[in-house]
Amino acid sequence: MAKICPVCEATRAPLLGLLQHAKDGPICPGCYQLSPKMESIQTLKQFWEINENRRKKFVQTLSIEGLASKVIIDGQNRLFYFVTDGKAGNNRYSFSEITGY
Repeated sequence: MAKICPVCEATRAPLLGLLQHAKDGPICPGCYQLSPKMESIQTLKQFWEINENRRKKFVQTLSIEGLASKVIIDGQNRLFYFVTDGKAGNNRYSFSEITGY
């Protein structure tokens, strides 16, 4: 029987050793990356929904390369994400979430 992540409802068995834990239960590693601060499953579901909506509307308008990573930007929707070692991060961030640089 495949385990199901209570946040994203993924059933990918190899990823779902459910090694990571939210405040109130096990979650898949991908959902843990959304917020590794021991949030509740309900809070993580809200984060997941926001992130999925951002992923769906994301349209790359710019790319900035640095020494170790790249930033992919959607200027129209004011979103961005990081690519490190050739792997795109799961999270899409809003410009409004930047608190310093």
